Amino acid sequence: MTFAASLSLFFAALLLGALAAAVARRGGMKLYALEGIMLCGGLTGVLLSHEPVWVSLPAAGGAGMAAALLWGAPLLRKRRNQALAGLAFNGFAAAGAMIAAQLIGGVSYTRKSYWLEIAGENVTVFLPAALGALLIVWLLVHHTRFGLRLRLCGQSGAPERMGVRVRWTRGLGLAFSGLLGGIGGLSALLSLGAGWRMAWGAGGLGYAALALAFAGKHGPFRVLGLALLLALLRGGAEWLGAPESVLFGLPILAALILLAMAGRKRLPAEQGEDV
Repeated sequence: MTFAASLSLFFAALLLGALAAAVARRGGMKLYALEGIMLCGGLTGVLLSHEPVWVSLPAAGGAGMAAALLWGAPLLRKRRNQALAGLAFNGFAAAGAMIAAQLIGGVSYTRKSYWLEIAGENVTVFLPAALGALLIVWLLVHHTRFGLRLRLCGQSGAPERMGVRVRWTRGLGLAFSGLLGGIGGLSALLSLGAGWRMAWGAGGLGYAALALAFAGKHGPFRVLGLALLLALLRGGAEWLGAPESVLFGLPILAALILLAMAGRKRLPAEQGEDV
């Protein structure tokens, strides 16, 4: 895999994951389970990577959607600790993925079906998918009636008084987040290259994407800039010949730095706030 290909897959995975976290947060849900959601979608996608892209991509998104609803459905009914539930889900997803890989005798995948030829250059299909998702999220959240209802669900107050079906609206937002996260997970697993092992899960890109969304205050275009910056940092480390351990640890390190920097800034009070 070429340097540009690896960089574009990494960037697309970060952007899709961060958009997933941003949409969920607009509805008052903190997507702490993003790493597990991306792993579920990514594993489903790579298992079907030998099929046409119009099969594997929707399958990855569907698996991510199912994982997000599996994690979030109990939280929609009762206010519980979303962070604890998310960390538990990430652990179960990683363990389940390793067991599934052993049962099927290992994971074999290909990247050949995920490339498009544009102006004579090979471009990963995830790049236009991520940029298209950015536009869709911006329009959906900020310029539609559903987006207004979703944002009301994430604000303090009582949106029920305005006729908003909070659980239903949050559930739809969570399902859409899972769809984005699942496709981003497939891009994440493909970006990790031949050195990827099932024990590494999504390579920490779920945590990094969650940190990007938080640091970017869940704004689609701020998230885009941060994802591009982190992708360039990783690309620079790879170009300088950094060892694999550094490349795989970079997303986690970046997530910690971003959270430390953004943690000093208070976000507006939101309904359903918990730690």
